[in-house]
Amino acid sequence: MTTTVALILVAIGVLLVVWGILYIVKPDLFERGFWRSIDISRQFSSPEKRSGFLKTFGTILIVIGAVLFVIGMFT
Repeated sequence: MTTTVALILVAIGVLLVVWGILYIVKPDLFERGFWRSIDISRQFSSPEKRSGFLKTFGTILIVIGAVLFVIGMFT
């Protein structure tokens, strides 16, 4: 793998980890911004379920970002 591809993987990994941490720490920030424009999400789920979904999504982003970071650093 070339150095450029490895650096791109590391950058994307760090970005996903930071984004995932923001989803976990401040789920209401994204709920008020992005998810507000999607009315269907408000109709079919309670605020607790939406917050749980966003925290789970944040955890998934952190895991994917960490994997990309490790692949980029060690290849």
